[in-house]
Amino acid sequence: MDKEAIKEWIKQYIESTIHLTISEEISLLDLGNGLLPRDLLQLYFAVEKHFGIKFEERNVLDERFDYLDNMVGAVYEKLEKQQS
Repeated sequence: MDKEAIKEWIKQYIESTIHLTISEEISLLDLGNGLLPRDLLQLYFAVEKHFGIKFEERNVLDERFDYLDNMVGAVYEKLEKQQS
């Protein structure tokens, strides 16, 4: 799966479940996007379940999961490792 497909799934999830349309340039937790910390946690578990991956705490903290591109990159990396 490519990064664009991962990004689109995440954006669709946010739109359909949390009912927000996000701007990719700012933090998901920024007031401009409106996600609450609990929304980000819900998204985190949905991503793990949907893509069949498991993140470590360091992934969330070090890779700044509050930014869409960072989350997409972490998912892509986990999927690549699974295929190896």
